[in-house]
Amino acid sequence: MSPESVLADEAREPAAGQERLSEPPAWPVLTVVFSDLGGAGVAGGLESEHYARLLQALRQLGDTVLSAHGGQVLRLQGDGVLAVFGLPQPQPDDTRRAIEAVLDLHERVRALRPPVRPAGLPALVLHSGLHAGPVQVGPGDAQRGRLTLSGDVPDLAVRLSMAAGRDELLVSLEALGPQAQAFLTEPREPLILPGRDRPVALCRVRARVDQAGARVPRRQRALLPFVGREAELAWLEEAAATVGQTGTPVCRLLLGVPGLGKTRLLGEFAERSASRFRRVLTGHCERQLSAEPLQPFLQMLPGTEPPRRIDARDAAGDPVTRLCERLLEEVRADAPVLLCIDDWQWADEAALQLLMRLRRQAAGLPLMIVLTARDLSGAERSRLDMPGRVLVPFSDEEADRTVHQLLPSIEPVEIDSIRRLSGGNALYIEELCHALLVHAELRRQAGRPYGGAAWLDRLIEARLARLPEPAREVLQIAAVIGVHVPVVLLSAVTGEPVEGALARLAAEDVLFPDVSAGRLRFKHGITRDVIYRSIGLAQRQQLHRRVAATLAGTDAQAHEALAHHWHAAGVPEQALEAAERAADRAQALSSLDRAREFHRLALAAIEALPSTPALRQRWFDRVQRLALAGVFDAARADLEVVRRAVSLAMQGDDVGVQARMRYWLAYMHYALGEAREAVREGREALVLARRAGDAPLEVQVRATLGQALASAARYPAALALLDDAGGIKRRHRSGRRPSVGLAYTLTCQAAIHGDQGRFELAGELFGEALEAAGEGMHEIGASIRGWQAVVLLWQGRWQEAATAAAQAHRIGEQVRSLFSFSMSHAAGSFARWRLDPDGPGLQGVRDATVWLAPRDGGLFASLNHGWLAEGEVERGQPDRAREQAALALARARRGDWLGAAMASRALARLAGGSAPPQAWHHLVRAERAARCRHSAHEQALNRLARVRWLLQCGRDRTPEGESAVALLDEAEAAFTAMSMSWHVAQMARLRGMTGT
Repeated sequence: MSPESVLADEAREPAAGQERLSEPPAWPVLTVVFSDLGGAGVAGGLESEHYARLLQALRQLGDTVLSAHGGQVLRLQGDGVLAVFGLPQPQPDDTRRAIEAVLDLHERVRALRPPVRPAGLPALVLHSGLHAGPVQVGPGDAQRGRLTLSGDVPDLAVRLSMAAGRDELLVSLEALGPQAQAFLTEPREPLILPGRDRPVALCRVRARVDQAGARVPRRQRALLPFVGREAELAWLEEAAATVGQTGTPVCRLLLGVPGLGKTRLLGEFAERSASRFRRVLTGHCERQLSAEPLQPFLQMLPGTEPPRRIDARDAAGDPVTRLCERLLEEVRADAPVLLCIDDWQWADEAALQLLMRLRRQAAGLPLMIVLTARDLSGAERSRLDMPGRVLVPFSDEEADRTVHQLLPSIEPVEIDSIRRLSGGNALYIEELCHALLVHAELRRQAGRPYGGAAWLDRLIEARLARLPEPAREVLQIAAVIGVHVPVVLLSAVTGEPVEGALARLAAEDVLFPDVSAGRLRFKHGITRDVIYRSIGLAQRQQLHRRVAATLAGTDAQAHEALAHHWHAAGVPEQALEAAERAADRAQALSSLDRAREFHRLALAAIEALPSTPALRQRWFDRVQRLALAGVFDAARADLEVVRRAVSLAMQGDDVGVQARMRYWLAYMHYALGEAREAVREGREALVLARRAGDAPLEVQVRATLGQALASAARYPAALALLDDAGGIKRRHRSGRRPSVGLAYTLTCQAAIHGDQGRFELAGELFGEALEAAGEGMHEIGASIRGWQAVVLLWQGRWQEAATAAAQAHRIGEQVRSLFSFSMSHAAGSFARWRLDPDGPGLQGVRDATVWLAPRDGGLFASLNHGWLAEGEVERGQPDRAREQAALALARARRGDWLGAAMASRALARLAGGSAPPQAWHHLVRAERAARCRHSAHEQALNRLARVRWLLQCGRDRTPEGESAVALLDEAEAAFTAMSMSWHVAQMARLRGMTGT
């Protein structure tokens, strides 16, 4: 069977007479395997009869080996086999068993010998691919096998097989997940497939860890740095301290739902107890039918033959008796001994008998037994009769520590989303962090529904599959409603009593009462997402329609929920109305990220409707509101929307619309730090606004053009425009409400005057800007305070700068503006570093720079790079300093000059006396950057940098004939005139070095 034929068959329409399903069934998360000889030059080297016999042997092997590991062989055709793991019910370890099955199959095929082996016939080897994810399963037929699989997963499994080399198994990392610790793997280059928006991450699986004779240290195999669980560890260690003193083995039981870290805790305890126990015996239980009886104890005693028969009688030769005696010998020989068994909930009855017998017969021996289990009935707990501790989800503090260890530079606004989605489940936290690392787009979209990984989806589905049908139906409706579920709404949508189902779901720790009265909440957001994705499209749309209709009749003001449900139901008319109201309400509350989300939803709804002149105008208005929401936190994706709006507007004859769209395109470029493009578009918008006779718009365009010119350090032209626009805004200000436009215009003027050393005037303008902005938590406040912090940094007033930055930081967090949040964090961190050079302040600048880096730019990003270049030089990190200086200078080439002088001075200090000409070249560039901005404070700092150059080179005068004494005098006079007292105090050291 060729891979191409499988791909073609899976895409084929139902055969004639075959029933076409009107609604596809739910898509279970399955593991799909495809293995074949790939031709391998075998068919042409054998007689037809011999080749047919070989294929028959291959088919028998495939059916036998894969089925023994719990797989279902769907098709045996040609020289290949297509199999699936996870039917009729997905299991958490489907992928591990599938990989083990394929490795066994490869080994068995290598041992196959053709009836006749002609010279030159290549060895028989398979090449295999494995992927996992949601799969639509349909009825099969004689041609296509027992079942048919539809969707992306079987297609990718086949393509992985095609990409695999001889005797190679390629597995997608999405399917592998934490099962990787059980195998020896090698990374492979990502596979780029047609029609996919990102490469497929994959690896080659070589062998089982045990099979290869390699024991990977636990620390290397661990998925997460160990965090928290101090109370549980203390509980275990207290018990361990009593081993050998009680007369009986010390036993402990760790309980908890999947993902809470029971296995990690057990391993951490064993590792920490290495000095107390001379021997650690470990084993685990498995659920599949292929697991041998007494499995965990056989794992503790390598080389022991599995029992062929289990006899409950206590007779010599009985496997339970024999294994118990072997274990007692181990304890006596190497006491004290720690015995650990993971996943005891799947232990067989013989294993339980052995454990109970071991505890009786080990009386007086120094033995400690620790078990972990997911859930045990009261009867099972009673039979074990050992003290237990139930693990609870991580606290917010523990979750934060875990996230920071995995993603040290994560954006703070995303941590809350990870907490909310994970519910404190350590495994879920890891998967979310992994998603942020692998899928860059998620990093920019905190709160976006979890993207999914097959291994984690299987774990969740396996846990939920045992629910009775009524509870599953309620759970599906709850998942459609959302993570937080009003009980009244759930009851109204179901139309039936839900108390019984809710009790079962609460007992399963899936859906439980929220702290808010009358509401339910999913324990983990990921669980909700997995359930939601498993619902077929038509059923999902129908459920969303029912929810929306119910909501509209009970809470017509729930615009956000109505917009979401009408959109998901495929009803654009209703979705548009609700989305517009939700977007405008969010924008009025300065919830910028939510506003943009609903603006985009409204635009999508308009485009789903038949085009009319009124709808086109409505589309332009909504684009304008979307751009307005991005003024303080621009997104490049929105820039493309505005560009499209400009293109469509220019095709029409409404000059007013053309002017407005050009204006917002200019502002978007400005907010993204693209000064040249902003100036170009601003000038075009100014011409169009004048043609349209729109005087208010013309004022706005002039202000924006002034801001763009200021960002390009073209201060004289910028001040002329800003002064003019600011004067008009002052005259027309009513005083009854905040004047955001005036406040920002004043802020830009203050920044320019501050850069040019007129700090007192800058302070007055900042005060006027704050008064114009008024009270409240508006995003303009973050801009004012943020720029105020930068100007105070230029003046060397570190503590005041830190205070202003903290205020901007708080506002940026409240309005969820990543740009304001990050830039203020950087400014405040740099101020704190100046106050305490040995403190963590500089790391805060690094973090903020990383948060903004994926945006490919950003307004005044060169400031961060300049601060870092300066700080890394002083901390003795030349490589880091050069990297940051290069980034600052790259931003200067794009028109952002604020960090250029700092970067050039840093490079000059690095070159120093070892390369005087190169160092002088950097100082000349620093002066050019300062003069470009007419920056008095930068020019004064450049004079000090020239003094350092003279000292490093051992020279009396610079190439321009300046002496150290003259430069110091000029710098001191400038610092004094600008009230830069910190810098004046620092000059005493330089004067001492020069002998002046």
